[in-house]
Order: sequence, then structure tokens, then C-alpha cells
Amino acid sequence: MAFTKQNIPVLMYHALIDEKDPDIHFVHVLKDEFSNQIKWLYDNGYKTLSLKELYDCLVNGTKIPGKAVVLTFDDGYYSLYTYATPILQQYGFNAVLFLTTAAVGEATYASLPHCAAYPPDDRPLTWGELKEMEAKGWEIHAHGHRHYNHTLHKGKALEEEISLSRQAIWDHLQFKTEFYCYPYGKYNAETLAKISELGFKAAFGIEQGFANGKNDLGRVCRIGIFVFDDIEIFRQKVRIAYGSRKEAVKFKIKAVVSRSESLLKIVRWCKQLMAK
Repeated sequence: MAFTKQNIPVLMYHALIDEKDPDIHFVHVLKDEFSNQIKWLYDNGYKTLSLKELYDCLVNGTKIPGKAVVLTFDDGYYSLYTYATPILQQYGFNAVLFLTTAAVGEATYASLPHCAAYPPDDRPLTWGELKEMEAKGWEIHAHGHRHYNHTLHKGKALEEEISLSRQAIWDHLQFKTEFYCYPYGKYNAETLAKISELGFKAAFGIEQGFANGKNDLGRVCRIGIFVFDDIEIFRQKVRIAYGSRKEAVKFKIKAVVSRSESLLKIVRWCKQLMAK
């Protein structure tokens, strides 16, 4: 395999909102700021990649000409249909939605565990709206069925949470997703093994950084875009994966510690498995 040395920014969004509100989680971005960000990408010569194109780049070393970015959105908010889609179409950009499937068609997110700080005037998408979005350049991939923390589920329960999400997308959109995104960015050794066992090509977390050949395909890095990111911070994140050089150092130290702890957990889990 010819792993790429290219650094691809995979940007992570959630819902788009009209105005800032301290009761709404910071992962949700102002729609006007989002419009400015997409315009900046367009004006600076970026093109959007599909996850297949990103995968080919990461695994096969496929050279991406020019500047490339992947736009990802988690959960499945109606504001992506009303706000994000027209903006993306204006600039000819495609995007990826990692969909929490149990919520689709519900009036609110109240039945799911991550509902506490979602925008109160937003709602989950319907399957009809998702079909329309597909026709307008969106890819729909799996993000768990009920948005459970995968480190708190084991065995059959974990497999069901992952598989139901994929199955629902197949049943309603006739599309077999080969990519996954961990709810809350949470995973452990068993999660990584299950994702591989179920045949997903790659999975995405929330570790900050570029997607490149150094990434573990079970936990591809992304770059979170948040409500407090002005256009200068956004530019920095696209260019260096962090809002500032200082932030880059902090995250890299944190990543080394986190990976070391994860490796120890994987070793312990393998020993437990072999002992059975």
C-alpha cells in the first residue's frame, strides 16, 4: 500500500443556528459564519472530496491535485436541509452526513441521549429530506442508531447499535455505507475490532488533526469547527489543523498521551481475549 503524505482537512460540523445562545452546545455553528467559511474555501481554490476519494488517497496514495477538503456533519439536523444545502450548492460543494438513524422522522431529539444542548428550534431530518439531500450531493453514512457511547456497550449490544444504523440507511436509501463515525468520538479496543469485523473501510472520531497516511483507519482524524471560531481561526484550522500554533502543541501532547493509554487498553483487551 502506498500511504499518502498529503494532509487533508476533514472538517466536523453539527447543526447550523441563527444566533449564539449559551444554552446551545458550542459544536453548532452560525449559518452566516458557515456561509463565510464555505465562500473562503471556494475563493481559495479548495475542492470537496467524497469519502471514497479520501480513502483512496489515504490507502492507495492517490494524489489529489490542488487543495482538498472533506466536509462532515454529525447527527442529522433539519438545518442541514434548510441552511447548509443551499450554501453548498451555491459553490458546487459536496458534503458527508454521519446519520443517527433512530431519530430520523421524529419531532425532536428528546428520546436520544445527546439531546440536552441541541438547537431547540431544529429537529431530526426525515427520510424524504435525506433522499433529496443525496440528490443534491450529500453522502449519508452511519453514526450509530441511538447515539450511544460505544465504550459503555459490549458484545451483541454494541454490534446492534452499529449494525442497525447501517441497516436503516440501506432500508431507506438503498445505500450500503462502508464508513462510520463514533458518537461522541468514543470508542475502545472492542469498538475498533467490531468496526473491522463488520467490514467498514474506515471510521472517524474527534481526534484533532489532518487525515493522512499516518492515521489509523479505525479512527481517522477530523477538525472540529465551533460557534466561537471566527474566520481567522477557521483559516488556521484548515491550514494547520488547529486554531493556533499554541493549540497545535497542546493537542499533539494530548494525542500522544491518549494514544499511549489506548494502546495499553488494547493490549489488556487482547490478553483478556486470549485468556478465554
